[in-house]
Amino acid sequence: MEALPIAAPPETHADGRKLFIATMLGAIALRVMVFAAGLLSVHLAPPTAEPRFNFEHPWIAFDARSYRELALHGYAPDRKGAPYLGGNTFSLIAYFPLFPVVTRMLSTVMPIDAAMLMLSNVCSIIGFGFLFDWARRLAGLRTAALCVLLAATFPGAVAFAAGMTEGPFFMFVAIVLWLLEEDRFFWAALIAAIAATSRPTGVALAMLPPVYAWFRQKNTPPPRRLTNVVLLGLVAYSGSIAYEAFLWHRYQTPTAFFQAQSHWNDLNAERLQVEAAAHVDRHSLQFLLDTLMRPAGWNRAMAIPILLVSLAGLFWQKRVPREMFLLPLMIFLMTSLPGGGLRISSVPRYESVAAPLFLLVALWLAPRHRTRALVTVLLLQLAIQLYYAALFPRQIWVG
Repeated sequence: MEALPIAAPPETHADGRKLFIATMLGAIALRVMVFAAGLLSVHLAPPTAEPRFNFEHPWIAFDARSYRELALHGYAPDRKGAPYLGGNTFSLIAYFPLFPVVTRMLSTVMPIDAAMLMLSNVCSIIGFGFLFDWARRLAGLRTAALCVLLAATFPGAVAFAAGMTEGPFFMFVAIVLWLLEEDRFFWAALIAAIAATSRPTGVALAMLPPVYAWFRQKNTPPPRRLTNVVLLGLVAYSGSIAYEAFLWHRYQTPTAFFQAQSHWNDLNAERLQVEAAAHVDRHSLQFLLDTLMRPAGWNRAMAIPILLVSLAGLFWQKRVPREMFLLPLMIFLMTSLPGGGLRISSVPRYESVAAPLFLLVALWLAPRHRTRALVTVLLLQLAIQLYYAALFPRQIWVG
C-alpha cells in the first residue's frame, strides 16, 4: 500500500506569536540599519559634500524640509506667501496638514526634528505589525513574515526613515486593509479619511472601503448595498473634502491646490529648460547610460515590475482580493501622469505603502524551492535601500 503524505502541522497560536515577534524584531533591526546608514553618511562626509542644513538636521531633506516649514510656521495666510525654495510658501499647500499638525503637537515635548523622525519611524513599525496580521489572515504565517521583510527592505521604504509622510501613510494603509479583511467597513473608511489628510495619494486609499464593501456584500439587497457604498465613500473622502474646503475658504478659490501644485511642475519644466540650454540630448545613448547609473534611472526601471505586479494582482491571481490592487495602480497613475511623466522616478517611494504588491510577491517566493530567489531579492532590495539611505540625507535625489 502506498504511504499517505504526511500533512504539515497546523499553525498554532504560539507559533504565530513567536513568528510575529521574530518578524517585528527583524523589521525593527532593518529600519535601525537604514536610519543609521543615513546618519553615518552625513557625519562621515567632508564639509563640502552636503549643505550645512543636512548636517544639522539629518534625514530632514527634500519634502521633509517643507513639512518642517509647515510645522514651524503653518500655511501661508494668502497666495502671496513668503519666499521659499524658489517659490513662495503658498506652494506648500501641496503638502497635506496631518503630519505637520501632529509634529507641531509633539514638538512641545521634544525638538521638532526629533518629533518628525519619531512619528515617521514609529508609524512605519506599527504598520508592519498590521501588515503581518493582514497577510497572515490571507496567506498564513510564513508568507506574512516574508511580506513584512519584503516591505521593510523595499528601496522606496527608505522614506520611512525620513521626516516625511510615507511612514504614517503606510501605517494607515495597513490598518485599512486589516479592517477591511475584518469586514469593519465604517472604521476602514474613517481611517482612510484621516489618511487622506496626510498626502494626496490618500484619495487612492479612500477608494478601497466602498469598493471592497461592494464586492463583500453581494448578498445584501441592491438598494441597501448601494446606500452602504455611497455612505462609505462619503466617509472615506471626507478628509480630502475637508482639506479642499479649508483651502477654498482661506485662498478664496476652489483651484488653490492645483495652483500650488503647478509650482512644483514648473520646477521640473525649468530643469528641462536648463538641460536644453546645456544641449543635453535626453534621447541619446549617452544620456540613457548616464541615467542608468543614477537612482532616478534605477527607480524608473523599478516602475516597470511594480506596474506588472499590480496588473497581475488585478487580473491573473486569486489569492489576494483583486480590488486591493486598485491601490497600487491608482498610486502609479497619480505619480506618473502629472507633468508628462517627470515624476515617474518617484514611483518606488510612493509605492512603498502598496501592501498588496508585497503580499503577492511573498506568495510567489514563499515555496521552499524558491528560497534562493527570495534571499536574492531581499539582499538586493536592502543593498539599494542602504545606498539610498547614504544619499538622501546629503540632499542627493533618490526619488
